[in-house]
This record gives sequence, structure tokens and C-alpha cells, in this order.
Amino acid sequence: MNKSKKITILMILILISAGLLAGMTFFIVRTIRYGTASHEPSSEQGLTELVTEDNSEEDPGDQEDGYIDEVSRDEEAFFKKGRYSMEYIPIQPYITESTVRLPAGIYMTEDEMKAAATEAANNGEEEFVLDNTITLTPLDDAADPVIPGTENSEIFSQINSDYMILIDADSGEVIAERSGDARIYPASMTKVLTVLTACQYIDDLDDTFTITEDIFKYWDSNGCSAVGLQAGDTVTVREMIYGTLVCSGADCALGLSDYVTGGDRDQFVMLMNLEAAKLGISETSHFSNCVGMHDEENYSTCKDISVILAAAMENELIRDALGTRRYRCATQTDAEYMELFNDPEHQDGVFTDEDGNETYVGIHIKNSFLTRVDNFDVNGSIEGAKTGYTGDSRCCATSYLTTPSGRHYICTTGFGMYAKRVVWDHVAVYRAYTK
Repeated sequence: MNKSKKITILMILILISAGLLAGMTFFIVRTIRYGTASHEPSSEQGLTELVTEDNSEEDPGDQEDGYIDEVSRDEEAFFKKGRYSMEYIPIQPYITESTVRLPAGIYMTEDEMKAAATEAANNGEEEFVLDNTITLTPLDDAADPVIPGTENSEIFSQINSDYMILIDADSGEVIAERSGDARIYPASMTKVLTVLTACQYIDDLDDTFTITEDIFKYWDSNGCSAVGLQAGDTVTVREMIYGTLVCSGADCALGLSDYVTGGDRDQFVMLMNLEAAKLGISETSHFSNCVGMHDEENYSTCKDISVILAAAMENELIRDALGTRRYRCATQTDAEYMELFNDPEHQDGVFTDEDGNETYVGIHIKNSFLTRVDNFDVNGSIEGAKTGYTGDSRCCATSYLTTPSGRHYICTTGFGMYAKRVVWDHVAVYRAYTK
């Protein structure tokens, strides 16, 4: 065998060895990252299949805080972030030695309260009322404590809600709490996360969406709060954002969900839970629908809802919607309708013909929490709020306060007796504990 043939054979052997080594390396890396072949992610497995990214350089402690460093391939492919997406650093509430820890209230489900009321009636007792009201002792350096003996001083010295937390939104310090880490059903406070999630995937606020028969039947048959949109009404994305947050419109919340995912509400719920994971609250919060309908799997805590609100208030669009007292929604987008809707002489939307017949253009909505709380001194201005109610969650609310000193606070309450009482609870908390 001549020298040239020996060299050729040697080169072939080297190439074969390199190929075998590369193949073994690929197999080892693939096995380390994905496990056996049956666990390798496939793009056909859908949005629920999560693929772990290579986080070898990241702090593993993030996993312990409930942050999920996982991303769906399908989400990356089909759910591109829009113009109104945002990056934020979530606040991380923490208890201090000076945190005011209020005694826990007694929680009862709607059925348990009905049973207790029936038993009281059968025993000839007075009407059963679950009352967990406690009196607050203001901090020594509170800026606007209630003065005993003044108007409404008793009301604004007490809190009725079973669950409460007050957080310094700038530092994350928990100023006061009443079972702030306990699980609650957030009801329509859920919609803050709904809008926060939807805005990550929205490019055009003037894009339109037509309300479907399914959306109308959902909110109508379930007795949900709603703007009042009918099947066939065409609204802009902007209207749906404001409708969801100003008057807690389930029709608009469902519209946002269907707009983002093309009608796949399970996919939208998955996106909501991914957003919750980014906020670091997935260990203690889980969401099963975009409306806040009662469900055992739609739960959170007052602390977690406060974290959601803090993130939402960083988005200028959402912040404006959460702080809007009154709003008029257009229900069509054609030129003739919009000309009437924007008529400067008819901003109330009421048109009267020669015979005195009235025609209404647009739907007037309001944030009842904000219009009520504006009647009271709260040591500053409430710049955003969202309420909720179901039979099992009772009345709940989350609000954002800016004080004259420039401080920012978030108060979230759960299981209050009635809507007006929840407003008073927030007033009482802000006056007793803010600086």
C-alpha cells in the first residue's frame, strides 16, 4: 500500500471517529436537557407544553419565589408581544417588625351563612349577621388620623373586611395586614390581570372586535356585571379595556380574551397564569377564567392582588383606565355612528327629535368605588381601583393611593359585607396608617 492510500484511509478513520463523537455528545446533551425521547417537546403539543430554557447562568432562587423560567414554543410563535406590552420589576411585599397585624376574621361560605341565618330564624333569634368589624388604632405618625367625635369618626375608625393588606408601593413594606396571605376568591379583581395580560399582545387600540352571541349569552345568563354590549356590537380594543376596568364589564373582558387568542379562552387563561408567574405569585395564586366567576381554581391573596395592581399601574394606559371615574362607550365604529358619538353638542349621548323622542348613542359607565370614595378624605388621591363580588368572595376591592407627601400605597380587602362598607374600609385603612 503506497503512502497516499495510507493517508486517505487515515483521514477517513478520523472523520468517522469525529462523527461518532459528535453523535454521542448530542445524545448526552439531549438526554440531560430533555430526558428520554418521549419527553422531548414537540410544536404539536400545544400551548400547555412548557419548554425549560437554559438558565444555567440565572439565579436558581427565582424558582423558589414562584417565578417560572419557562416559555412555550407555541406562545413564542403565535403570541408576539404587542406595542402595549411592558417590562416591569414586580414589588415584593415583606413583613417588618413594625407591621400592624390585625386579628383574623371568621370566614363563611355563602351556603354556610344561609344555613346560619335559617337556624337563627328557626330558633326565634335575631337575624344572623356575620360581623368581623374591628377598631383600628392609628399609627403615631399617621398623616390624617380620624379624630374621635367628628363626623363619621366611628365608621372610619373601623374595618369590616375579613382580609386586608396595606403595602407601601415604593418599598414593598407591608404597613398593616389582616390575613393578607390567606387564600381568597378575587372575583372581578381578576380583571386587572385580564387587562394586564391582554395588553402584552395588543398593537392597535383602534382595532375593532365584534361581540359574539356566545359572549352575550355568557354574561347575560351568569348575571355578570357588564357594559351591556349586545351580540353584533362592534367596539374598539380601547373600549374593551375601559369597559373591563371602569364598570367591570364581563362582556369586554371576554372580548379581550377572544381578541387576543382568536376565541380560545383556555389559551388566554394560560397566558394569565404565565403573567402571574412573571409577577412571582404563581405559588399562591391561580386563575381559571378571565372574568372572575367563582371557581375553586380561581384564587389569590390580598398580597398577590396588590402585586398585580402595582404592575398594572406602571402601564400608562391601564393606569388611566383604573383611575377613570366615568366613561362613555361607543357600541359601533362606522363613520355615521362615530360622527354622532363625537358630536360636541351632545356629549351626554342623548339626541331628541322634533317629537321629543330620545335616542341614546353610546353607553355611560362609571367606577362606583371611585365616585364614592371621592366624597371622603383619604389623605391623598385614589388614582386607581377595582372591585369585585360573588356570593363566596363577598365584596372585595383593591386601590392605589398617592399622598400629599408623594408616597404611594396599595390597599386590598376581601370578604366585606357590602360595597359601600368596603369603600369605608379603604378610607379607614388609609387614614389610620398612611403618612
